Amino acid sequence: MTSGLASRADRGRALRRVTRKGQAQARHPSARPVPQRLTSDLTIVQHDRMSAYIVAVVVAAVSFLALDTGFSLGQPLFGRSPYEFALLAGCLVLAQLQMSFRRVAGQRDIQVSPDGTFMLALLLCATPLAAVVASAVIFGGGDVVRGYARHKAVVNTGQLVVSLSLASVVLHLAGLGLGGGRPLSFWWLAAFAVAASVSAASNFLLTAVAVSITAHTSALRVFKEIAGGQLHHETLLASLAPIIVAAGDRSLWLIGLMPVATWAVGRSSSLAHAQGHDATHDQLTKLPNRRYCDNQLTSAVEAHERVAVLVLDLDGFKAINDRYGHQAGDQVLIEVAARLRSACRASDTVARTGGDEFTLLATPNATVEMAEHLARRCLEALGGLAVGNLRVGASIGIAVTPDHARSTTALLRCADKAMYEAKRDRRGIVVYRSPTRV
Repeated sequence: MTSGLASRADRGRALRRVTRKGQAQARHPSARPVPQRLTSDLTIVQHDRMSAYIVAVVVAAVSFLALDTGFSLGQPLFGRSPYEFALLAGCLVLAQLQMSFRRVAGQRDIQVSPDGTFMLALLLCATPLAAVVASAVIFGGGDVVRGYARHKAVVNTGQLVVSLSLASVVLHLAGLGLGGGRPLSFWWLAAFAVAASVSAASNFLLTAVAVSITAHTSALRVFKEIAGGQLHHETLLASLAPIIVAAGDRSLWLIGLMPVATWAVGRSSSLAHAQGHDATHDQLTKLPNRRYCDNQLTSAVEAHERVAVLVLDLDGFKAINDRYGHQAGDQVLIEVAARLRSACRASDTVARTGGDEFTLLATPNATVEMAEHLARRCLEALGGLAVGNLRVGASIGIAVTPDHARSTTALLRCADKAMYEAKRDRRGIVVYRSPTRV
């Protein structure tokens, strides 16, 4: 009498086949390739927009450097104490080296860096020109050490120059000049708070624009996501800059202790950020979970964006779990997650919303045709995935707002109904059809 479960050797061989068999990427019977012209045209448009954005950032950075030069005329370049400037610059170098070492070591956990703290401190104790140039050189050098592409390093450095220069403009308009030479009065701290806020907001906005170009999504939506996730951490770290300057006025040796303090604050912020990330992401596949997916969909619907919802349920997954065990099933889910991510655009959201269920959100300006193309790409990506002699397929249901529904709950319900119809009729992909709008 044979057992219903495979032997340990069979499970081991099957696990190895999950990845090996997937290499072939065989086409799904219902999959049709996405038109190459559409993909090519989108790539060209994105490249042109990014090139224009890089030029705009470089021009803005050069213009702001000229403005910083004007603000710095007639003042000591490095402020009252060149040694204080050198120590702060050294702290900034240490912060950049820490990020570089983490990247080389392959550590990808969320890390809040204190480099912005020392940049603002440089701006408070020296002229805008010296502070901005030193920060740009050290920050840009850090990007080069971390192996970033040349255009990315240029954009990042240009965005830094613009955001830091805007902070110097606020301080100049407030009549503070060299902040390190003034007492920490209420007006002084209020002006610094405004300057730091302007610098952070402009940096978030510029980053959101760059991301929206490459990911073909809404810049405002990206800005809200970045600001919501980083604003309180950046505020906490920025508040240390005046303390560093005040400590340097008392004794330069105290500045040497600042990297430890900023590292501790940054580390605690990183842990808090990581906990928030874990609450909205699946631990097995590292994909966003249902909570994150629902929040993203709700935001898109409330912003009156055209968004397509694709509910994908795996076919044949239960048989793999029953025959080869949950370890094999987990490996299948991890492989499916990786393939779905590769099939989707950067602007699309791929979430694991159930045991063997995934939900995809396609934005912006989604259409039924675009959603069908994406669904076929997903089926194509999953082609050839098998464990032993058991193949893994998928059934996909599609619903688009406002064509099929106007609310988050109704849209998910429509996509879910279409998915069950696809699974029942073994049609692979089904678009929700209804004569009336929910």
